[in-house]
Amino acid sequence: MARKLTIMGAGGTGLALAAEWTLAGHDVTLYDDSEHEDILAAVRRTGHIEADRPEGKLKAPAPATVVGHDRLALHAADTELFAFCCTAWRQEAMIEAVLPFLRDGQALLFAPGNAGSLRFRRMLGEYGVRSGRMPQVVVGEMEGNWFPCRRTGPASVFQALPLAPHAVAAFPAVDTPRLVKRLEGLLEARPGTCVLEAALNSPNVVIHLAASLLNIGGMEKKGKGFCLFRDGLTPAVCSVVEKVNAEKEAVFAAYGWTPRSPLALLREIMRGEPSEGLRRFVSLSGPDGPEHRYLREDAMCGASLLHQSGRLAGVETPVLDAALTLAGVLHGCEYMGEKGQGVTLRSLGFSGKKTEELNDFLTEQGEKDASCH
Repeated sequence: MARKLTIMGAGGTGLALAAEWTLAGHDVTLYDDSEHEDILAAVRRTGHIEADRPEGKLKAPAPATVVGHDRLALHAADTELFAFCCTAWRQEAMIEAVLPFLRDGQALLFAPGNAGSLRFRRMLGEYGVRSGRMPQVVVGEMEGNWFPCRRTGPASVFQALPLAPHAVAAFPAVDTPRLVKRLEGLLEARPGTCVLEAALNSPNVVIHLAASLLNIGGMEKKGKGFCLFRDGLTPAVCSVVEKVNAEKEAVFAAYGWTPRSPLALLREIMRGEPSEGLRRFVSLSGPDGPEHRYLREDAMCGASLLHQSGRLAGVETPVLDAALTLAGVLHGCEYMGEKGQGVTLRSLGFSGKKTEELNDFLTEQGEKDASCH
């Protein structure tokens, strides 16, 4: 049965997901703001999305609706699910765009999440105070992204791997069964413990920042031709990634969360005989310099949140902290601490002082006080 779905963001993930859902027969709206108007215009003009998928190249029909910032109101009200497919620094603009049009019973999913669900709940609380209106919605995060992919042109996308099962969690976690139910037929979803577990279980948190920093010279020399998983994985690089992963697992143990490790994937790539799917994966381009999202986004969000969570639990993360320090040097800022540019637990609505208080907040209290600071 066709479902009414809206994709917030027309980058690589948004295009790949639009192709996936349109081919499955769903009624899809693809939204973006003026920053990506050229992509929306190209999809409208061509009437299709050129999708280089694992099963082959094809032209997927354009989504039923392709809208910019001035027309979202016409299509949001009857949407069942909003899939947020945008970088962390665009999440707030996307949330602001959709808040006035939300209605009771809708669901929102952030992937990769970068704690977007917590940011949404804070902004929803602020919107409720301003407007006197508080839609009852389900919001959550996916562990990782829908697909590893890259936009290759105005209306074309390269998708490295097929859609796979993912863990998801809602905020508050008591809503997770409802979120899993909403995703039936769209994603093979398994319930996670909480949204921070989902956000920090993204492989990006462990791999991107550390591995990119260790390859900064190579990526600056090679530029757009640099592929981290093809050109940048060496035994020494992987040993540092393993240390970051061990620190993540120590933080997770303090909270009782279930860690998932990307190390088996890296080891398969390192063996030099990857499967066909992984051969596509290692060809993904990037990063091409210090401003790339592998460094700036993953320092600002995943790595900073992992550091913050470890600090709250009394777990030291020295290798991760060193990576954050170096990223701050590159970007001329500070990523650690309450006054830094990294995402903090306080900025996401949590001001408690104990690990059990954070778990309680993520499990059930978030619904009671969405705008707690």
